[in-house]
Amino acid sequence: MDAGRALPAPFNEIRQILDEGSRPEPGSFVDVIGLVTDCRLPMPTTGTDFKSTLTLCDLSTQVDGGYGIVFNIFRPKEAMPQVRARDVVVIFRAKVQKYNGSMSLISNRATCICLYKAPRLALSPLAAKAALVPPSKSDPREPDDEINRYVSYFFNKIDKHGLPDDEEFSQRAAMSLNIKEKFRLLKDVCDGSFYDLIVQVAREPWYMADKMTLYVSDYTENEHFFHYTWDGLKDLPSRAGGGDPYGYTTGTYAKDSDKKDWCGPYGKKAMQITCYEPHASFIRSEVKAGQWLMLRNVQVKFGRDGQNLEGFMRAELNLNEYKINVDVLSATDAEPINPRFKDAIRRWRDYELSKKAQIKEIKSRKVTGVKRKAAAVDAGAGQTNSAGAGASEQKGPRALNGKEKRKMRRAALEQQAKAAEAGQKEDMWQGLNKQVTCESHPGTPLASVESILAPVHYDTTVNGQAVKLELPFICAKYLTRVRVVDFFPQSLEDFSCGRRTVEFDVLSDNGDLGRRRPGGRIWEWRFAVQLEDASPQPPPTTNGKGQKPNGVQAPRARFWAVVNNAEAQCLAGLDATNLRYDVDALARLRERLFTLWGNLEELKSGKATAARRRADGRAAKGRPLLRSDKLPPDSSDVEDGGAERALSNKPFACCIKQYGVLSSGRAGERTAWERVFGLFGTKICT
Repeated sequence: MDAGRALPAPFNEIRQILDEGSRPEPGSFVDVIGLVTDCRLPMPTTGTDFKSTLTLCDLSTQVDGGYGIVFNIFRPKEAMPQVRARDVVVIFRAKVQKYNGSMSLISNRATCICLYKAPRLALSPLAAKAALVPPSKSDPREPDDEINRYVSYFFNKIDKHGLPDDEEFSQRAAMSLNIKEKFRLLKDVCDGSFYDLIVQVAREPWYMADKMTLYVSDYTENEHFFHYTWDGLKDLPSRAGGGDPYGYTTGTYAKDSDKKDWCGPYGKKAMQITCYEPHASFIRSEVKAGQWLMLRNVQVKFGRDGQNLEGFMRAELNLNEYKINVDVLSATDAEPINPRFKDAIRRWRDYELSKKAQIKEIKSRKVTGVKRKAAAVDAGAGQTNSAGAGASEQKGPRALNGKEKRKMRRAALEQQAKAAEAGQKEDMWQGLNKQVTCESHPGTPLASVESILAPVHYDTTVNGQAVKLELPFICAKYLTRVRVVDFFPQSLEDFSCGRRTVEFDVLSDNGDLGRRRPGGRIWEWRFAVQLEDASPQPPPTTNGKGQKPNGVQAPRARFWAVVNNAEAQCLAGLDATNLRYDVDALARLRERLFTLWGNLEELKSGKATAARRRADGRAAKGRPLLRSDKLPPDSSDVEDGGAERALSNKPFACCIKQYGVLSSGRAGERTAWERVFGLFGTKICT
């Protein structure tokens, strides 16, 4: 084959893009030369651009009997290419995407489209340059002579039999503008029509034979839907993000089968959809409860019972492949979010707020009902003894017996104890750092560090004998009063760590540039703080609680708390970055953490500097290092020169969670559970 007939580099054959074995990765860029076989005229989108669609074929698809590839163009209307039947287009840097289960191309800002007019190519089969539309502002690139020679060869070589002529092509293009808007909210769907829907999966999809059953909702109500009742609060763990965000079921809850749980909204807000192949396979592998979906061409009609509307999705042939009309939506994608998707999320949020208010009201009514029952019982008892009580009152007051006097003394002591406890709780909230807040609910008691660290025992029976086992950890959350006395790593520059992207990360040229840096690294927070109990202590008496026999104050309890990426973002209000190069981010982090721990970093830096100076001095004199030359312990306030500087920071209230992790242990040892504490729901106010 001579050079004029070879596909110029680096152009790709269309069949190479379509075939599963040779196709490039979605998101990569390709160059393509193709013949226009179909066109959908520009239509407005939700943004500022219009969308036009071309169907292209080349010699590779013609040989295999294929129909070509779809090229989606997003541009202003005036920048769209004006194509006719059998025109040849040369595309530079089109983006490969997998959409609706099929491979296709999509334009981007770097895409350049060069158009050769078919009538001029037919008149000048050996001079393709004469048929080239002059470059424009949106398509400034001009093909070279090698590409022009190939276009001439390609146009004359490809079989045009069966392709639409100019009249048929124009009719199809004009009909593409007569597209009926099929999107509807669930409240507006009715029997016998096809719709496009944006919905959330309300429960785990159910697979049976060759079909999948979905239960979906967009949080609008339709009187022809099945009515799901609310028979109590369950607070199930979420499936989409790890748990059920709704917290109620229909009364058919089965602990041994999560798939039977009803997790969606109660009332007439959810519809059943039966999905056949090829949609069923996609849903089975890609869809789970809690996800948002874009469903196209859903047939809605009454089900077998003739009472409730249901949806159906059947096979639909798209060119040479079956079209999958299911797309998984994500609110975290870098691409602009569909406004209709935003509206659906807003309705979901409003529903959640309404549901929480209803739960609160139901619980309040339940408590009120218990109190009323107790009051009614007391009133009945009072009426029963009213005659005897009246007779006693007529005789005048009588002296209290010993039992009644003891009861009154106990009541007085209980009142004094309650008053003292209330005063102690009030003291616990005094003197806190007001610039540090946490997710505390009104009435939540402050837990001391001693109570948090206290081991928990479990009473059980082994071989008929009572045994008390110490649990390695429990899952619990606390509200406590502490101050920071140490942190790790020792340097703030190491508070963030980078890792390379993996296949599960979202890959996009419009990704999160705030944390992703050149070289494919993602930065996350990872550090820990040592917290000390800051509860008010009793006055210094020699025999008081918390005192040593000699009257010296006992050391306060301490523990380490891990701060993960999400909680560090909440705490400091900053995204992680490479702090060794981003000096501005490091300065902001240091300023905000100063609010949390005061002069702690300064003290730690001074201790390290003093230790290095002593070590350098002894090394210069040729003397061995002494034990005292080592870094002082974290609890020491001794600095260079023997001067003492106390740690100066204010206590604050924070939320602590206890959980367990599997530790690998040493060589030859079995893995075991280890208790870990983590900081959460705490924020430094700026």
